[in-house]
Amino acid sequence: MSQIDVLSVEALLSRIAASAKERWVLPLAQRAFVWKETQISRLVDSLLQGFPVGALLISDAIGHHFELAGDRVAVHSHTRQVHLLDGQQRSLSLSAAFGGSGWLDPISGRRHQLWINLTDVYPQSLRDAFNPNHT
Repeated sequence: MSQIDVLSVEALLSRIAASAKERWVLPLAQRAFVWKETQISRLVDSLLQGFPVGALLISDAIGHHFELAGDRVAVHSHTRQVHLLDGQQRSLSLSAAFGGSGWLDPISGRRHQLWINLTDVYPQSLRDAFNPNHT
């Protein structure tokens, strides 16, 4: 039976991080992660502005897959896996941006991290409300 869930970025990243009960993997047909730094930044910018960023398509499966955050080596599993059929670029981008580890550029092999200047995102009044030194 089909089911639609609305997940926060935090909930999505928690599910991707994989527990013993539910592991997210890539089906063998998926391409490699190819997004560049500007695409990741634009995705995060869209989230911060409250824009919709699309849906993910997942499916329960058992069988051959790629590990979500590893070498592209086919792995076979006899346990339940969640195959990420659509949304890999967005999911891995969010994990890279908010997971703290950054991401590897697929061409240069260089590790990148995303830094967000919150003073550009939130109005001064909101920043003051969260500043303990503000009187």
